[in-house]
Amino acid sequence: MMNEDNPYSIYFLSENPFPIVPIPEEYPRIFGANHEALQRITWQLKKVAKTSRPIHVVLVGPYGSGKTHLLRYLATEINQNIEGGLGAYVPHPGPGFISIYRRFIDSLSYDRMRKLSKSADERKLKETIIYHDFVTALVNLTDKNKTLEAWRWLTANSLTLEERRLLNVATSIEHEEEALNAFSALLKFLRSVGYILICMIIDEFEEINSLMSLQKRRLFNDLRHLVDLNVANFSLIIACTPHGWETVYEENAALVRRFSSNIVFLEPLDYQAACRLISDYLGQYRIDGKAFGKLMAKKGDDRDASAIYPFTKDAINELLSLSKGNAGETLKYSGIAIEEGAKEGHQWLNAELVRSLIAQYYGKPNEVPGSEDFS
Repeated sequence: MMNEDNPYSIYFLSENPFPIVPIPEEYPRIFGANHEALQRITWQLKKVAKTSRPIHVVLVGPYGSGKTHLLRYLATEINQNIEGGLGAYVPHPGPGFISIYRRFIDSLSYDRMRKLSKSADERKLKETIIYHDFVTALVNLTDKNKTLEAWRWLTANSLTLEERRLLNVATSIEHEEEALNAFSALLKFLRSVGYILICMIIDEFEEINSLMSLQKRRLFNDLRHLVDLNVANFSLIIACTPHGWETVYEENAALVRRFSSNIVFLEPLDYQAACRLISDYLGQYRIDGKAFGKLMAKKGDDRDASAIYPFTKDAINELLSLSKGNAGETLKYSGIAIEEGAKEGHQWLNAELVRSLIAQYYGKPNEVPGSEDFS
């Protein structure tokens, strides 16, 4: 059944589906774990789109629990499946709001902003947007002689005096207050072109706690002002570790109150969630359907058992035990078991074999592994 060109054909797979180093994809194709959390957040965001009233959410989970994967998947979901929705993923907050603003507008992309700016009416926008330099830079995106300078201005890069004169702007976005004003102007513009949900998604929020005290206080205040000043069609979603959120809670109750009713905790995987996660990955790479179906029929296995093949049900429990229900660790150990099992030609991977293969991979063939041994 196994061939030299594809060692994973023994499992009816085109390749090993599992990332042994589980780095989240930029545009995830598979969601896998944390379906309830995704559904809860998506339901809240659809309320924002329907009512225009802002809702802000904190996603709390330990490292490896799937926060980044969920946030990136969510951004794609907003952009593709919520009518009038726009989601921008910011990988980390950085040292100040100007960094958040820059990453947000970079995420929107030059091409999208240039396309949107074609419908901009400069005179009308300046009637509603106080930050006139923002509007001037925005409309200059469509001028081939000024478009690069306009984009640099909008993304908070410094311009020379000569470049600012070319754009006919007096200022640059060089300080946090200017970045806040630019973001408010951006939201007004996006609403004017039909967006009814604008979602800023900030990952690794715990990094704020590593800032100097004055920087941290300023960023907390800027985020509070961001939430308070932009009250229509806007949603801020942040992801944080449990310890990181505890620290934020202790140090800035004023910001925490803006999220207090919408804190979503990522729970460790249970058996059903682990089966769903593993079967979703396996299903993406399953090949030779007829032969696979014959094997499953011969074994008399049900559909659930077929979905997780080559793992047996007790192997799933073993993977959960090793990973302590952590999604990233579950994927890693699944990948190792598939890799080592294929090398040795094992057609089925049960709990004992999974334990043995993983211990062998880490050079501890005579030990019963626990996840702490391999961190």
